Amino acid sequence: MLESLIHWDTEVFLSIHHCRNSFFDVCASVFSSRGAFIPLYVFMAFVLWRVWGKQCWLPILAFGFLILSTDQTANYFKRNIKRERPCYNTAINNQIITPDGCGGRYGFYSGHAANSAAAALFLWLLLRNKKNNRWALLLFFWSFLVSWSRIYQGVHYPLDVLTGTLSGCLWALLLYGLFAQLLKRFLPDVFDKHMAIKTTAKW
Repeated sequence: MLESLIHWDTEVFLSIHHCRNSFFDVCASVFSSRGAFIPLYVFMAFVLWRVWGKQCWLPILAFGFLILSTDQTANYFKRNIKRERPCYNTAINNQIITPDGCGGRYGFYSGHAANSAAAALFLWLLLRNKKNNRWALLLFFWSFLVSWSRIYQGVHYPLDVLTGTLSGCLWALLLYGLFAQLLKRFLPDVFDKHMAIKTTAKW
């Protein structure tokens, strides 16, 4: 069973990785870069400031703790599972292109996928009962592109990014629930203003 899963994972990886052109090369390099996260996080902080005003430090602090949690959990799994990245797999590394290098030896699971999925879901949860919130759904498309780029760049298998996405979503749900409960208990006015579900919200 495990061997079949690993074989499937490798075959899907190679299929995605070999679907290449110059446009994809640029896109993958951009979305795979750690620096690409910085403008997004700044934009997210700006949106939260516009919506939450002077109280924006509350969700920003929660968001920072979320990203720290997802990133460190991914690192923990990499150190202990010790599944090599595809670019270190001697059986297939002659078929792999790594334009930005291979990175650390172990890749299960993807921190990029976990962080981007956590960011997308957490921000959407924060804004889902606000007007004109449809643009927040674009964050899920951004998260998908980040995950795709890690396969395209030859540094993660599909199961690495799928597990990372699942982990990020679970962390986002957990931290959002905890954040909501803390606000409801200690700052009920803030909770009622920003997080209570409004039946009149437009989707």
